[in-house]
Amino acid sequence: MEKTIPKHLMFSSGLLVIVIHTLQIGIGVTSFSRFVFRYAKQDAWISVLLAGLVAHVVVFIIVQTLKRFQGKGLFEIHIDLFGKWVGNILNFVYILYLFGYGVTYITNYYSFVGEYLMQDIPIWFISTIMIILTIYAVKGGIRVVIGISLTTFLLTFWLFFVALQTLQYFDWLHFLPIFEASPHNLLQGMYEMSFSLTGFELLYFLYPYAGTKKTVHRYAQFAIFLTNVVYLYTITITIGFYSDESLLRTIWPTLNLFKSVNFPFLEQFEVVLICMMMLVLLPNMSTLVWVVTKGLKEIFTIKQTTALYIVGIVMFFITLFFKSRAQIGDYTEFFNTVTFIASFIYPVVLFVATLLIQAIRRRRAI
Repeated sequence: MEKTIPKHLMFSSGLLVIVIHTLQIGIGVTSFSRFVFRYAKQDAWISVLLAGLVAHVVVFIIVQTLKRFQGKGLFEIHIDLFGKWVGNILNFVYILYLFGYGVTYITNYYSFVGEYLMQDIPIWFISTIMIILTIYAVKGGIRVVIGISLTTFLLTFWLFFVALQTLQYFDWLHFLPIFEASPHNLLQGMYEMSFSLTGFELLYFLYPYAGTKKTVHRYAQFAIFLTNVVYLYTITITIGFYSDESLLRTIWPTLNLFKSVNFPFLEQFEVVLICMMMLVLLPNMSTLVWVVTKGLKEIFTIKQTTALYIVGIVMFFITLFFKSRAQIGDYTEFFNTVTFIASFIYPVVLFVATLLIQAIRRRRAI
């Protein structure tokens, strides 16, 4: 039976280009080049390119899975495939994953502010601001969350053009010799890139609300392409800008890149950038929390508003446990593995399970 969504909750499928792209441009864009470069060195751009191609394949698999369930989202798919009990256990595990993802946004933004703006700022202050803004957005519903993504894109895309100022320090010799990295090193670089590319898996939950299902795959693939262009552009600039040693020593190479940006009317442009990062992370946080509260509503049959306040309070107290940048770094590194499994491995496993279970059910029905 096809799932029907009220028309007033649906949005144009074309907006998926912006939504998926903004979901992918988050914390990872600030530091991915250091991790990829650690393994692939001057061939890091190849790892970025290959990881982007894998993301295209996984999105194709996600859409093929969704097409088999007539407009249902991942929560309904789990129950349809595995039954109510097992399905809801899987749903709750996925909710925990998305909740943990939200924690990484708050803690890492706290690190950014502490490094570039105010060293003594308490994490509870950052957490309070981000959670209040997120609650305000999610209470407006999915269309408001989509609107925030569009607004954020329009307000922040110009930053990538500002980065062109750094070309005066660019050195093409940093890319030589080409194709020196071994296949093993390139694969390690691809793995390190996976955290930065995640976000497209939320298509599992956005798909039912897309107005025209036939065009979802096209727009989702274009979003991945746009993200790949941004990351390829970023890795090219950072490799050309930094020397080997300085790139590996810099915690957030992309943010530090903007220290060399100068305007006659503005000093320390990176301060403006940190403030803009709040805009970058807000739609991501809002989409994650919207999915989490929607899932809790379906599992525990509570109001989504009630779930929203509970999630906000729990998330606030969990962030208080992070006392240092080292703790945040360890948690983020651990979560990289979790996101790799959830974004790149699980969609393939779910698709294979769907084929097998549906094939068994067809045989039994004969």
